[in-house]
Amino acid sequence: MRAAMNAREGSHLRRRDLILGGMAVGAAPLLLGGGTATAQESAPAGGIAGSILSSSDANFQTLFVLGAAGYGAAEFGEATTAIDAARAAGGTPAATAEAFWRLGVRIQGLGDAARERGDEVTARSAYLRAAKYLTTPLFFALATDRRSTADQRVVYQAMNRLWTAAATRFGFEPVRIPHGRSYLPGWFLRAPGPKRRRRTVILNNGNDAQNVDLYAWGGAAAIERGWNALIFEGPGQGAMWFERGVPFRPDWEKVVTPIVDWLHHRSDVDPDRIAIIGWSQGGELVARAASRERRLAAVILDPGVTDLAQTIPLPTELWDLIRAGHRDEVNAQWAEIYPQLPASTQLTFDKFVLPFGEPTFYDQMRALLHYDVRDAVRRISAPTLVSQYELDDAVGGEGREVYERLTARHKRFVEFTVAEGAQYHCAPMAPQWRNEVFFDWLDEVVR
Repeated sequence: MRAAMNAREGSHLRRRDLILGGMAVGAAPLLLGGGTATAQESAPAGGIAGSILSSSDANFQTLFVLGAAGYGAAEFGEATTAIDAARAAGGTPAATAEAFWRLGVRIQGLGDAARERGDEVTARSAYLRAAKYLTTPLFFALATDRRSTADQRVVYQAMNRLWTAAATRFGFEPVRIPHGRSYLPGWFLRAPGPKRRRRTVILNNGNDAQNVDLYAWGGAAAIERGWNALIFEGPGQGAMWFERGVPFRPDWEKVVTPIVDWLHHRSDVDPDRIAIIGWSQGGELVARAASRERRLAAVILDPGVTDLAQTIPLPTELWDLIRAGHRDEVNAQWAEIYPQLPASTQLTFDKFVLPFGEPTFYDQMRALLHYDVRDAVRRISAPTLVSQYELDDAVGGEGREVYERLTARHKRFVEFTVAEGAQYHCAPMAPQWRNEVFFDWLDEVVR
């Protein structure tokens, strides 16, 4: 998202005006705007979808809730009722978080009542929807009065208990994948039918989506088509971050290779037909991993991301100071800039950088410099599809650049458009169409 977020001009800040564009914040980046902007002023282009709530970041997040209805992970009427409540309370991130928290708790109650009377189908459905609703207060936990990372952990755990309650009722298998001296938590979604070796897709998350999102944006579509799917939480994601404090790492092959090793030992996985989809920031992570892990039968970079540092267009002079190692001067400039940023910009920035686990702005920016795959993509040899989204203010246009850098013999470029209702980062309103495009292609190249 490239919306201009300038610091207020001051006598010594004019040369340092900060433009915090869209940060590749996982499956649901915030469309940044001033906290007092009207819906018309802050909404992205693209019709009614851009003007649900007065806060553009809250507006964007709710689109993912509405889109999830296509896979039963939300109910349109329930979601719009919560949106109405958020609108009545000002349409802010905090109001949106509160409205969806109340909705999630209410729907959890329906699931509990169904479970007590032995109705497991209704319980499963309610728990799935409640889990999705609680991703919204999790997304906006830092917008609450306390602004505490502990709040994120509490909300994550509540949301994840609901996802677990739904996933076990679907028959999904909770797994622990060996990773160094510890493990990666995940879920193995086995395709229905006789147990035999099948094609399997690894669903690689980005910065801030959750397991229930990966179910709607890939998992359900996979098992419908006879694929197994693996959903996992890696460093910087889910329980690995909120509960264990394990941050992102740039050498993502150290995450994906153990997963491929583990899949090779399963009797229900065809080791020669393992694909991977990298979603949002996962597009960058998977590009790095696929440039080194050669056993992947197909790769989808959704969308293509070249360089995470590039998603934060600081003034050139500030980047120069960061690259030159001027820690104190960089942090001093940031200390002047940060308090003058709109609250929505502060929220987006904080959410994006926290899972990298660095203590200061300088360290955070230095860490991002290691997430550059412009050269790595040239070494991907597997068939690769690269996506791009119209009106994607997070990494708009980078998909085309990644595609052009690919040297893989079989490659494809896909742009999702406004005309398809699939605009904005990661197609929040069109998971079914997005999944159809991806799995139709996977069916072509992984037979």
